[in-house]
Amino acid sequence: MQGRIDSKNISYPVPRYGGGQVTKVYVKEGDFVKRGQLLVKLDDAVLVQNLNQLQSQLDYAKNIFDRQKNLWDQGIGTEVQYVTAKNNVTQAERQIATLKEQIDLTSVRSEVDGVADVVNIHPGEMFMAQGNLPSNPVLKIVNTSNLKAIANIPENYISRVHKGSAVQIVIPDLNSKTINSTISLISQSIDINSRSFVIEADIKNEGGLKPNQVVTVKILDYSVKSTIVVPVNTVQSDENGKYVYVMEKNADRLVARKKPVVPGESYGDMIEIKSGLANGDQLITAGYQDLYEGQIVASAKS
Repeated sequence: MQGRIDSKNISYPVPRYGGGQVTKVYVKEGDFVKRGQLLVKLDDAVLVQNLNQLQSQLDYAKNIFDRQKNLWDQGIGTEVQYVTAKNNVTQAERQIATLKEQIDLTSVRSEVDGVADVVNIHPGEMFMAQGNLPSNPVLKIVNTSNLKAIANIPENYISRVHKGSAVQIVIPDLNSKTINSTISLISQSIDINSRSFVIEADIKNEGGLKPNQVVTVKILDYSVKSTIVVPVNTVQSDENGKYVYVMEKNADRLVARKKPVVPGESYGDMIEIKSGLANGDQLITAGYQDLYEGQIVASAKS
């Protein structure tokens, strides 16, 4: 089945609250970024101004409280004055803490280690929480160290494909490089249009692999310890079912014998024969289309 490579860690960073106007972009496309690294700064001028005002209020409230405490320690003043001064300090500290959290929310940071694959946001533009969609990203961080192969599997295989099933992932653009893996995820629903389900298999990137590269995914959905396989085109059909031709010795001649067979699973240009053939049978693989039962095909001495 045809599939593609995708990253297990793709991030589309957005502001952690409503959004705002961009004042600074700290990365460009192709830059490697660390998780938590600052990518974009939004306008926080009003918040900073409010913070400075609150800081002044806190300094004043602390000064009043220190004076009131000194008086209270000397037995001067009322408890109401002391408690009020203390509450004013606590309230200002809480307001400052809340405002600092709001200011921190104006910093858009990377959620993963990776490469800035898309940076299409500029100072002066508005960057809103709903403004960075996978279908049209303005900021995209991709981690290519841990990848996955994704493929759509026809629904008739649903009972034969399981989590942990062995897969081979072939990358045509890398000289048909083959990677062995296992199925790590199977979707829980069938696509109503394609009548298929999605499987994923983890890939360790050893170099050269990129998200959205085309791959061929081969799934081991059937195996037997010992069986007979023949070229699929040697299996013919008549009104009685499937058959093949083999050579058998008859006196001093080799003749064609028609053998009914029960075919099993096929893979590529080979097909399993569940019954009808035995080890040692000489299958006729050329000219079989024009043979008939008992036809001489060679002398026994030749």
